[in-house]
Amino acid sequence: PSMADAVADLGLGWTTSPLQVMAAAPIDVDPPAGVSLRLIEPDEAAVVAAARVVSEAFGSPHVEEHEHIRRRLRLGLNVTVVAEVAGAVVGVTTLQPIGDVGELVGAATLVPYRRRGIGDAMIRHLVRHAHGLGVELLLLSASEDGVGVYERIGFRTVATLAEAPPD
Repeated sequence: PSMADAVADLGLGWTTSPLQVMAAAPIDVDPPAGVSLRLIEPDEAAVVAAARVVSEAFGSPHVEEHEHIRRRLRLGLNVTVVAEVAGAVVGVTTLQPIGDVGELVGAATLVPYRRRGIGDAMIRHLVRHAHGLGVELLLLSASEDGVGVYERIGFRTVATLAEAPPD
């Protein structure tokens, strides 16, 4: 944020979001009734379903990056949890662990399933799993809608993340 004037002078834009952190811990996970949580494997159809949930939830075009996602899952660079209702993927969140630090990305729940505790349960599932992997510190960039959810779990805002579009 301290570079805002310099960036604006160059005619560039950016977005900001709260940067939140918490220690990985063996916390309780209690998914809502009728919702199951599980980690997905690289070669299953849920990879495609999870990518579609992220695209729909974020209002972005669906990008066919399935092989890239599958490769990251195989290498342990991504650990993805899905929330399913009657066998259909309705939510997804990914942990990207690197040593003792992990970033949570792509937390998404389909609109009809929001505000039911599904996002909370998925994040808790990954916080617990990250602890089991030896991750000590978790971080994420939160949307304004997500800040409260993450704070209830134990995340706290430590900075403002400023990002320029990839182009």
